[in-house]
Amino acid sequence: MKQLQTYEKQIGENRFFIRPFKAFDAAYISAELVNLLSPILGVIAPMMGASGEGEEAANIMDMDAEKVIDKATPALTRISGEKLESVMKTLMIQHGNVSVEGPVTEGGTAVLSEDLANEVFCGELQDMFVLCFEII
Repeated sequence: MKQLQTYEKQIGENRFFIRPFKAFDAAYISAELVNLLSPILGVIAPMMGASGEGEEAANIMDMDAEKVIDKATPALTRISGEKLESVMKTLMIQHGNVSVEGPVTEGGTAVLSEDLANEVFCGELQDMFVLCFEII
């Protein structure tokens, strides 16, 4: 059964086990992500487009980070912290599709809860964003 297949990802000192979302949950989450990310995508997408005849679209990894940051900053200011928190909780916690194994769980595996996420990601916020990317 596809819903029970687990994807494993090592992030920092923790190992995460991620199961796919149910189809309707994935549709809901996709809409939430588009709503959250559309201001940023609206800035980045034109920068990736081909600039002339015969040119290929740019690879996002080849873009000038300074130009992207300059253009994306106004869009980033429109992202609500409350909305970002809500989407991250939806991705990581609400559907019970993420488990973690690491020092905080003393080597055992536990379904990620808000309290457990707070402990796992305390001082390691970048790892929380990496996990969300992996879940998506």
